[in-house]
Amino acid sequence: MMESRVPVPDPYLFGPEWALGLIVCDWHGQTVYAHDGSTVGRSARLRILPDSNIG
Repeated sequence: MMESRVPVPDPYLFGPEWALGLIVCDWHGQTVYAHDGSTVGRSARLRILPDSNIG
């Protein structure tokens, strides 16, 4: 699920690449896995930095 699969034409919209359900991007030299979601009046953002053991 964390292997880059699809390049994204506009990297500033949803990140440069997608994996299976996750956005894969770079943040100051670290790989970041992300997933966002929203509904009326609510939003959620998930960021995982596995090399730093931070989520």
